[in-house]
Amino acid sequence: MKHLMYYLNYAPDDRKFKYAGFLHAQSSGVEHYATNANGDPGSIWYEPDSGTNHFTVSAYTVSAGLAAHVAAAKWGTCAP
Repeated sequence: MKHLMYYLNYAPDDRKFKYAGFLHAQSSGVEHYATNANGDPGSIWYEPDSGTNHFTVSAYTVSAGLAAHVAAAKWGTCAP
């Protein structure tokens, strides 16, 4: 996500809208599936933490989850 964010910082405006739906979907996946009871984004973004799906939280997963939310806020479908 951080590499896409870097691209979108410098891309022409007409190319940024192409990614809005994707960015929104990623942020939604993090919010609805990848966040554990403590609010930490984990390693699995396609289903909730079930205790059997190897859901892990690390500095990488937290930064990736945060990047998904930041990208969606800046260029996603809800961005101004």
